[in-house]
Amino acid sequence: MANPYGLGALESPPDRHDFQIEEAFAAAGIVPAAPPARYDVPKLPPVASFDQDGTPKCVAYSSGLEQASFDLSDLGHNYRWDFDLFFRRIGGTAAGAIPRNALSERLHRGYPLLPANSGNSAAAHRIAAYYAITKSRLAICQAMQAFGVLLVSTPWYHSWFRPDAAGVLPDPDYQVGRHLWAAVGWRPEGIRAEQTWGVDYAKRGFFIMPWPFVLHSASEAWKAVDVLTAPKPS
Repeated sequence: MANPYGLGALESPPDRHDFQIEEAFAAAGIVPAAPPARYDVPKLPPVASFDQDGTPKCVAYSSGLEQASFDLSDLGHNYRWDFDLFFRRIGGTAAGAIPRNALSERLHRGYPLLPANSGNSAAAHRIAAYYAITKSRLAICQAMQAFGVLLVSTPWYHSWFRPDAAGVLPDPDYQVGRHLWAAVGWRPEGIRAEQTWGVDYAKRGFFIMPWPFVLHSASEAWKAVDVLTAPKPS
């Protein structure tokens, strides 16, 4: 089995101008809390709405999943997202796309909706800022607990296409690409993630990445901060 689901995360070039997650806490006036042993982000979009179906568009789909979590919380609605248009706007190719490009696009133009002839309404689905997260267990848990879904980029290994019965990823064997996935909670053994491969993967689309794999292999972890735009009266 080579690649039944689709990957596509390219590494973001280093940028010393990236805001750090500590600045998000300061801006919001939040003192980071001590994380509990386990946690789940509330109001997650349905896994079935985010299936990249073997394409190299994980950056577009994971970014849409995070944006959808904002809108479910703020507006109580799960929209239909134009993943293909967003992928083109962030410079996506057959090799994939760069996560920071997706964050910048969401900051400046927002995430477009379907149908395409609706004007795409991207400006109503923007973020206010995005922050880099230190790859430590404490920093990841505190950011998720305070602000919600995180985006994490890691290598992806052939063995990870087949998690165990509990959805836990096995030991890595050989790398087949890179993947951007959405962290939506944690357990003592690792991060709980919502996949962009539909409900047939792992535990109906959710998997656990053990902490050692996260901390040793993650190249990027990001947290966008929402901006609430009230819908126009109909």
